[in-house]
Amino acid sequence: MGCTKHASNTGTVKGQVFDRQGRVVVGAEVFISIDDWAYDKSAVSNGEGWYEFYLQKGQRVKIRALRIKGADMALAGADQEFKARGGCLSM
Repeated sequence: MGCTKHASNTGTVKGQVFDRQGRVVVGAEVFISIDDWAYDKSAVSNGEGWYEFYLQKGQRVKIRALRIKGADMALAGADQEFKARGGCLSM
C-alpha cells in the first residue's frame, strides 16, 4: 500500500510474509498473476520475510498463491491489486 521511493526505473512489487502470530516467514513461496495471467515463477521470502518481483511498469499484479514448506496457505487480502511502478516499491 503506497510507494516507497528507490532509484531504479524498473517496476517493482514487494511484500512481507507473516504467520498468524505476526512472525515473519522465511522461505515462503509467493505466486502472482500479472495482468490477469498466472505468472509461473515464484518469489521466495528472505530472512526478514520480504519477497520481491521486478516487472514492467504499469503491470497489474495480484497475489494468487502462497506456499509454505510445500503446503498451500489461505491468503488474506487476495483480491487486492497492485500496480508495478518505476522509482518506487508498490507494497
